[in-house]
Amino acid sequence: MTEVQAVADRVGIIREGRLVALDTVARLRDHAVHRFEITFAGPIDQAALAALPGISDLTVDGPSDRFALATGPDALIRVLARHQVASLRASEPDLEELFFAYYRQTDPAETGAKETSHA
Repeated sequence: MTEVQAVADRVGIIREGRLVALDTVARLRDHAVHRFEITFAGPIDQAALAALPGISDLTVDGPSDRFALATGPDALIRVLARHQVASLRASEPDLEELFFAYYRQTDPAETGAKETSHA
């Protein structure tokens, strides 16, 4: 998949004989779950972070929080702005992770899949 990601302009994902996604890798990533690791300089309001829409797999290890976020970052940035962030690391899924996300879901619509293409 790394080779496909390096050379393909657009990617199609077929599941159960149906085209469930057709778009650029960048656009598919925009709609995918992103993973974050944030270290704070001091205590934070964990409840505000845990209440974010689309957040999952939240783990707290001292001053560091790790989680997945399935929505845009706007609400996350608003919560982070209230605290002193010592470090922030965000990771985008690669093409293989995007592909398998469509197969882990019971309903392709849960991944944000669109059966129409974006020009």
